[in-house]
Amino acid sequence: MVFLSEGMAAEARARIAEGLGPAVLLAAPGAEAAAGALLARAAVSAVLSLGPSPEFEDLTAAAALRPPLPVAGAVRPGDDWCVRFTGGTTGIPKGVRMAHGPYASVLALYAGRIPAGSRPRALACTPLAHMAGILADITLLAGGTVVLMPAFDAGEVLAALARERVTDLWLLPPLLYELLDHPDRPAADLSALRRLFYGGTAASAGRLREAARAFGPVLHGWYGQTEAGNIAEVLPHEHGVTGPGGRPTAGRAASRSAAPTAGPCPPGRPGRSSSGRR
Repeated sequence: MVFLSEGMAAEARARIAEGLGPAVLLAAPGAEAAAGALLARAAVSAVLSLGPSPEFEDLTAAAALRPPLPVAGAVRPGDDWCVRFTGGTTGIPKGVRMAHGPYASVLALYAGRIPAGSRPRALACTPLAHMAGILADITLLAGGTVVLMPAFDAGEVLAALARERVTDLWLLPPLLYELLDHPDRPAADLSALRRLFYGGTAASAGRLREAARAFGPVLHGWYGQTEAGNIAEVLPHEHGVTGPGGRPTAGRAASRSAAPTAGPCPPGRPGRSSSGRR
């Protein structure tokens, strides 16, 4: 399986499809225009819709006609379950093969942190092709429920957090700031929220302090790469930890070294960063 986000440029989506030669394209309802733009650039033998569509056959309707019988799985831990693409920071996005075994281990690790019997409820308001999808899988493995929203809107997210008694949420830092600044936030009932994960781009230390005061001890900062998975995590209580000169550790840029034993890396020079506890 390969995830293609509507936010990705049409040319990039076509390049990915041409390189992988997919047997079928699955399109979400309402994504007919994006699917059509892809089909104009890349050859795909079949197109199905994940719901009613004016243009493509509805896969869910076809599945409903079949008896609900269990299917025996034939996959092995080393078999690929998907190909995820990098963000393209340094050029064309590169495909990264994801195997069933390592991914299952990651999900089990994080699902195991959720108290047994707590029935988590996650809100997915960003593309499931990225971190929201991983959070959704963790939640389902823990026996919880996933609430889906078609797109992020700060006011609607605040209303859903209260209405659906959401316990888990993933946001990019800019979306976290929108949630923090929305006029409905001070009066919103966020008492059910237990874990608010953020990452994917640089975060402002000052804004994270504001978020910690506004939302309470629920912030989890994730840092990682598509190729390597999650590398480091800032836990809720660590958002108040300060470094030299009283600077907050969470959200502060890490100094880079030109070599393992060298000091800070001068601006403009390549270096390396490391993650660990002291």
